[in-house]
Amino acid sequence: LQHEFDHAVSCNNIIAKAVEVTIEGERQHAVEQRPGTFGWGLISFFLQFDPKLIGTEMTFSSIIGWNGKANGEVAFSVDINGDIVIDGGRSTKGNWAEVERKLEVKSREMRVTLMLDSIRGDNDFSFWWAEPQLKA
Repeated sequence: LQHEFDHAVSCNNIIAKAVEVTIEGERQHAVEQRPGTFGWGLISFFLQFDPKLIGTEMTFSSIIGWNGKANGEVAFSVDINGDIVIDGGRSTKGNWAEVERKLEVKSREMRVTLMLDSIRGDNDFSFWWAEPQLKA
């Protein structure tokens, strides 16, 4: 998804960009989110697939983490075509975690929305979705 960022994204209440980040000494492609005024934000990707993929399973995966001046936890979610595949995951400052969820491809078009919320409304942090991808 990092490679799709420039031409397939809609952002709401967020500053977002495609970047590279170093995780445990290894360079990773990533999408960085910095929430806007209210400490929450979302990014939506609009993808089109080969119709032959309808009915097959795909896996959304990413390595997530955040840092900055904010404290506490950041909640993150992933919505795919209206189905929340990751609901209210929690992430603590400075820790990296891998997330994966399987889903069925139900249509040729897919909307993938990456959501975050600082819970406390503190928006001074950066959240990374490293190597965010859909794998067959």
